[in-house]
Amino acid sequence: MCGIAGIVGNVSALSGKDIVTKMTAAMSYRGPDDSGCWSQDHITLGHRRLSIIDLGGGHQPMVDEKTGNVIVFNGEIYNFNEIRAELIRNGERFVTSSDTEVILKAYSIYKEQCLQKFNGMFVFALWDYATKKLFIARDRLGVKPLYYSIDKQTNSLYFSSEFKPIADVITNKTINDSAFIDYMNFLYIPTPHTIFNQIMKFPQATYGVWENGVMQFHLYWNPWDIPAQSTLNVNELRDELDSKLHEAVRLRLVSDVPLGAFLSGGIDSSAVVAHMAELTSTPVKTFTIGFEADPDNELDDARLISKLYGTEHYEQIITPLDIPEILAKIVAHFGEPFADSSAVPTYFVSALARGHVTVALSGDGGDELFAGYNAYRYYKTLYDLKKYSCGTISIAGKAFRFLPRNITRKSIGVTKVRSFLEKYDHTLAQQWSVSRSVMSRGSAINVFSRDMRARMLSKQWNTHLGDYFRENSPADIVGNLTRVDMQTYLPDDLLVKVDRMSMAASLEVRSPFLDYKLLEFTLTIPSTLKLNHSAGKLILKDSLKKRLPTSVLNKKKQGFVMPMEKWFRNGLQNYLAETLLEGKSVGYFFDKKGIEDVIQEHTHGKVDHDDLLWAMLIFEKWYENHTRAV
Repeated sequence: MCGIAGIVGNVSALSGKDIVTKMTAAMSYRGPDDSGCWSQDHITLGHRRLSIIDLGGGHQPMVDEKTGNVIVFNGEIYNFNEIRAELIRNGERFVTSSDTEVILKAYSIYKEQCLQKFNGMFVFALWDYATKKLFIARDRLGVKPLYYSIDKQTNSLYFSSEFKPIADVITNKTINDSAFIDYMNFLYIPTPHTIFNQIMKFPQATYGVWENGVMQFHLYWNPWDIPAQSTLNVNELRDELDSKLHEAVRLRLVSDVPLGAFLSGGIDSSAVVAHMAELTSTPVKTFTIGFEADPDNELDDARLISKLYGTEHYEQIITPLDIPEILAKIVAHFGEPFADSSAVPTYFVSALARGHVTVALSGDGGDELFAGYNAYRYYKTLYDLKKYSCGTISIAGKAFRFLPRNITRKSIGVTKVRSFLEKYDHTLAQQWSVSRSVMSRGSAINVFSRDMRARMLSKQWNTHLGDYFRENSPADIVGNLTRVDMQTYLPDDLLVKVDRMSMAASLEVRSPFLDYKLLEFTLTIPSTLKLNHSAGKLILKDSLKKRLPTSVLNKKKQGFVMPMEKWFRNGLQNYLAETLLEGKSVGYFFDKKGIEDVIQEHTHGKVDHDDLLWAMLIFEKWYENHTRAV
């Protein structure tokens, strides 16, 4: 696991080396073990290394003496030994045992088609010496990040594994108001945008070629292209699933440094630990985070799995007092505003694990692969009703709109009914966007300043998710939603969170459920085998019956989230009010009276505004840093 950076264009080698060295130094925690810089003519490549495989070799930037090609690479190619053997049979000779050299050699033979051979998480930038082109590629699911900026005056490209190194070296940074609105709406900024107009995110499953001051993007993989139905029967599907998950875990155990696992006590992380325990001869080290005075803690479930598989188990409890102290560090590591509050426990569990291991396996991706989110069941129920209701529900929804909101808010049950009915007549894309939207809750929009509110009303906001729905997509509602999440929520929220927080602790995290071969297989499984109206992950649970206890398999779905709803009412309320009401963002972005109203609504239990309040808190801390830097 590493950090990469570079400049190509009309920048001198001397200036480029100084700039790239500054960029890699800004993310030294991504690679505390080694660093390097290579420069020639008008291109400079830089690297920071966290040594995982071939500890003595694998120094980067790496030069292929045969072709002159040069690479910087962040990530892991899990099947590199298999590809290496194939290349040796074709006459290639290797100097190191690293997966980095495998990428160099594979590119020299297969060019962009080498991407079809790689099973892993990766971003790499490769200077093609013969063509004088820069080839950049990002893995299929966007596990590893890449940011870039194009200076049109000098026809130069800047790129980096993180946002901040680029922000530190470019000039004329301006805040992207549309990105800010998307951030407040979804708690993250969707690809390809960032909080600054001048910096962009490189898309997942894409390679780019930079030549003569122009970047051309090419999509090389798409979950919509995977056939929707398998010809296997249910027993064959279950057995094949078990086999593929086992193989995905096995591949991720290749390491020259100690490994462990995050263990939340849920199905996904428990499944990973179960397979790890079968594949290793020593006890697996497991790590769990709990929350003070939280009845929804999964500590007992994690302890159960730890005892069952004899793991070496470690725990840590987070309290409200930890939040103010850690907030500045978390904001700094994301570089731009990012408001998934589960970033906090992710950082703590990463730091806990780093005290014992260098690599940790996680259960990320299980919900997207096996329809684990409650929202999937909600929309399947909605569409099943729509199919058989003959318009009755649509009429009820229109009538329900005439009821005052202050009446419906008094009952959680009535509120859910109203929300259900109001979504009924919308398209699936519209419904899904609204369901993901923070701004659709209570009087949330009133927190914005008058000018910002006007910008929001004049913009087609809350629409980016709709861009990922296909007109000719399959009738399978759940298949639609999981594919959209694989292209939006997963790479832009969940994987960003895990990458930044694990890297902040200099820990590599590997996710077996994100093995693309496993993922492609799960996309062929009919959704009826993944969920019904009462539960999700059906076939996954079935495949795990011989490994996990019934109590874990049948437990209610819980997310890896802090109890912010409670802490903002008791424990953090004073800190929250003081930070927001006296913040630098009040005026241009937020309205003081609107903030007061939302805090009051939340404090008195009228509406749960924990996501909105956390988003404002994070943005205020980020904006304080930004205004100090300009």
